[in-house]
Amino acid sequence: PLPAKHRVKMLQLAIGGRPGWILDTSEVDRDSVSYTVETLRRLTAEKPDADWFFLMGADSLRDFDQWKEPSEICRLAELACVQRGGHA
Repeated sequence: PLPAKHRVKMLQLAIGGRPGWILDTSEVDRDSVSYTVETLRRLTAEKPDADWFFLMGADSLRDFDQWKEPSEICRLAELACVQRGGHA
């Protein structure tokens, strides 16, 4: 997998110049275990009127039911899955 700093840079380039779009890097900046559901809870509390989207690779979707509180993740954010090279 690509190092986090490279993934962050690609996302910065992809959303650059789009008003209202924010890239939250708290999960990659954290020194401890990070759970998406906890990040989404924090973001929702900070900006309750925002529309949140969670972008994930289709390969991650395969194991999504094993994540911490997947139904809560779906309640807090719209899932956006993208196909990655080499994965069906």
